[in-house]
Amino acid sequence: MNKSDKIKIKKTQNFYNKYPLSDGEFRRGSSVLKTEDIQINLKELERKKVLDCGCGTGNTSIYLLNNVENLELTLFDISVNSLKVFKERLRKNKNNNLPNLVLGDVLNLSSKFKKE
Repeated sequence: MNKSDKIKIKKTQNFYNKYPLSDGEFRRGSSVLKTEDIQINLKELERKKVLDCGCGTGNTSIYLLNNVENLELTLFDISVNSLKVFKERLRKNKNNNLPNLVLGDVLNLSSKFKKE
């Protein structure tokens, strides 16, 4: 990792330290929302496969990984720094349910995934 990447990661970490969210909370505009409704709906499904588009540093994903069994999770974000912060948070969280991480632009989503 070069010096520029380290600076960008530090800026991302500083932002989330200054404006913290609990695991399971995420921002939509100026609102802070919770993922409890998502969790309830997922528990009712047999196949729990989730794509978290624009995952940022993974507040929603970490919450779901800790609260939904047998979850197959893919995180998708355009920011390599956000994904690096997520990986660090996941390591600190000691969660062994490792999701797939995909770096890319949501406008080119179809080029990253195969149809099943």
